Amino acid sequence: MIHIFTSVVNRPEFLKLQSTLFNKFLKNEYQFHVVYDGGIDKNILLEFETICEENNLILHKTDDWVIDPNPSTCISKVVKWIYEELMLKQFNDQICMIVDADMFLISDLDVEEYISDYPILGIPQNRGHVNYITNQLMVFNMSKIIEIDKDIQFMDGVVEGNHVDSCGEMHYWFSRNKINLKKASTVYPTHYNDIDLQNEEITRGINFEIYDDIFLHYRAGSNWFSKWKQNNDPLTKKKEIFEQIIENVLNDG
Repeated sequence: MIHIFTSVVNRPEFLKLQSTLFNKFLKNEYQFHVVYDGGIDKNILLEFETICEENNLILHKTDDWVIDPNPSTCISKVVKWIYEELMLKQFNDQICMIVDADMFLISDLDVEEYISDYPILGIPQNRGHVNYITNQLMVFNMSKIIEIDKDIQFMDGVVEGNHVDSCGEMHYWFSRNKINLKKASTVYPTHYNDIDLQNEEITRGINFEIYDDIFLHYRAGSNWFSKWKQNNDPLTKKKEIFEQIIENVLNDG
């Protein structure tokens, strides 16, 4: 079984869509885990609880130490918590996938085929000579990870003199073990039909991403760039375009 994890703080409507799209496109038996890190108010937590109950999702609540006003630090702490408290303790012989809360499956996916014989799959990130993967998409073959080295660090901060964002400390693990990473490729689509997807008046420069023609990343769905963890999306036009794209994806086939 594939175990999928996402961290939520706001945007319950995104969680519904993620679940719907996994059900449509994922070819493996899977369990979807929702990790709540403190969020913004109790009413939104109640919405997440209802969605999880109605869709057979497992809701986890992190320890209080995960809460942090810095979004990069916060998500690093959440990934660390997922890895240490869930993946290592409960699913250490399974394939585990971490996806951002605004990452959406848009075509068929067999996760076992996707990761193939690699121990880990992800989106490469670098700061100077420091190499790691982003938190947006991570796939771990836990049996292989444990055989290689289960001691993975996930925090942000400064690594070998370079300022890194979320999960930058993974560099130490990659460097120490000479890891063969399966790299996901990133494309920034320019248009959808006749709509300019890179119009900064629509996206503020936070453009959509597509990974391996499999995942659509909305980007900044938690609104960290505007008001950290607010519920309403200030990029109204971007949200409308996204809804149109997803409607077409759901209706296709």
